[in-house]
Amino acid sequence: MEDAPTFYVPEKKADTTWGGKNFTEMKTIDELLLDQLEFRVTHPVLQTGFSGLDRREAPLLRWGALTLLTARPAMGKTSLSCQIAANVAKAGHRVAIISLSRSAGDIIQVLKQGKNAVACSSSIWIEDRIHRLEMAETLLNNIPDGPDLIVVDEPGRYAYCREEGGEVCREMGKIYRKLKGIAETFHAAVLCTEKADRRVEQERYPMPLACDIPDWEDIEPFVDTVCAFYSPSYYSEEVEKTMYGRRGISTVYLRIGPSREGCAHLTMWQRKSGRNLYPLYFDTLAQALEKK
Repeated sequence: MEDAPTFYVPEKKADTTWGGKNFTEMKTIDELLLDQLEFRVTHPVLQTGFSGLDRREAPLLRWGALTLLTARPAMGKTSLSCQIAANVAKAGHRVAIISLSRSAGDIIQVLKQGKNAVACSSSIWIEDRIHRLEMAETLLNNIPDGPDLIVVDEPGRYAYCREEGGEVCREMGKIYRKLKGIAETFHAAVLCTEKADRRVEQERYPMPLACDIPDWEDIEPFVDTVCAFYSPSYYSEEVEKTMYGRRGISTVYLRIGPSREGCAHLTMWQRKSGRNLYPLYFDTLAQALEKK
């Protein structure tokens, strides 16, 4: 009778890698709290420069948080994101602005509407030529000490080349996953702008919800904070004339959170600079009414 064949069973080793990181041991609560404390000292939370926003749960966290700013077209998404970028740069941080929808010259004009960008122009980098996220990541590496805030205008316009096979990917979920990875690599906050769906305008109060963002189901796992906003005067100039008795000032309502329930509501004030110029945002009506 022949002996039964023997099979070599290799010794199984625990896989200690995940997401490109190596994990060799678990940590106690004390160790985790100490790690968080040390990280917050070296990577402080970025302030938007708007007291109403900064009093809430901070949207610009440095552990790789991704904040999405959404509204219908021409509401001022780019203006608000650039104003936040200038405020962050004025506080001594490094900011990168990446856009395919606007040229570098257009972005500079938006930044120049406020007073902070002029004082900190050496701390703001702008890129308007690339269309691939891996190219953006390479350029971000050239910023001394890396960016603290990365502003991306309409990420849906971009693509990136996956390592396996070199295939170009344009799926929104995978694009946002890549952005999340870039944020974690640089320990930076990422602020993205996206247009809300047209169906918002059919509502009585046309404030976007997170579900009004195209492909929201795909990008939701990678988004930490949603800031949706609209201005009543965008739909009717009579609103601002009736409320304030003068032109040029309008109210902007922000909803912070992914749904209608449990969201924080915030009112901002928008000074309209005139035709073909970009608006400025303020915490209070008194600030908005001040002369330039």
